[in-house]
Amino acid sequence: MNEDLTKKLPSDFESRVLATLESMSERMDSMSERLESTNERLARVETELGESRRQTRPLWDNFLIRLTSIEQNMKSINAHLAEFAREFFAMRARIAVVEDEVRQRPPAA
Repeated sequence: MNEDLTKKLPSDFESRVLATLESMSERMDSMSERLESTNERLARVETELGESRRQTRPLWDNFLIRLTSIEQNMKSINAHLAEFAREFFAMRARIAVVEDEVRQRPPAA
């Protein structure tokens, strides 16, 4: 049991471990470069998006103003239409009354 277990390892073990570590280091460097590239692209997209929002903001504000005006006009039109409908139905009721009176009159001799 006093045997040194490291003596049983293959002779090229150390070089294989170092090669594996070197390979892992290279892959980590590659991943780091890709991450930096992705961060740069994201920063450009964020900048472009911010500029786009600044450019379209006045258009959007004008659209909202016009939309509010249209909504107010629609409310006014709806109010007038409701009043017209009330007057129309009142007129139909008066016409029905007049028609009933005409039917109830005796024929003219």
